[in-house]
Amino acid sequence: MTPCVVFGCGAQARYVIDNLSSQSQAVPHGLVDVEGTTHIGTSINGVLVRWGYEQALRELDPAAYRVIVAHGKNALKMRIVTALEQRRFRFLNAIHHHAIISPTAQIGEGCIVNAEAVVLPNAALERHVIVHSGAVIEHDCVIGEGANIGPGVQLAGRVHVGQAAYLYTGSCVIPDVTIGARAVVGAGAVVLHDVPDDARVAGNPARPIGDG
Repeated sequence: MTPCVVFGCGAQARYVIDNLSSQSQAVPHGLVDVEGTTHIGTSINGVLVRWGYEQALRELDPAAYRVIVAHGKNALKMRIVTALEQRRFRFLNAIHHHAIISPTAQIGEGCIVNAEAVVLPNAALERHVIVHSGAVIEHDCVIGEGANIGPGVQLAGRVHVGQAAYLYTGSCVIPDVTIGARAVVGAGAVVLHDVPDDARVAGNPARPIGDG
């Protein structure tokens, strides 16, 4: 099995380690500190932080390792993805054994799906999506590239989540609603209407907040 390297050494990396372990896959060969070098030499849940970001890009052979980007900041995550794609790295998924994935769901490369998450028939996760524990993605939903679906989020059928959107803990979206690219949905929000690109909404029912 080709060894893997995780770009990230925080909470998302811990999820990746757990998820791979639950599937009896080999633990990652090492982690990358993508925000500096202060964590190099430390161990995260038994996996060594071996590189800083620039060092990893210089030293890692794309033919020798598969990679996954484990970071909660969507914009940074996708910048790292782009750099790795340019170097022709291959991405893997980290899906927990206790996630429920319909046979008719589609999961793109580089996704992280945590324990007790549910992805139901004909739903689609595009590349590099994170789905946290207890989230439910109902039938025919489409989750755009780089989006982050927080713990306990509930998406009813045919919801479309745009690229790099972030839905925080416990938010709910009714059927046929679109969440725009890079939009942010606050914790516990109940979304009854479409949310534009780059908007921020919160509350029950969800309303715009801040400057978007």
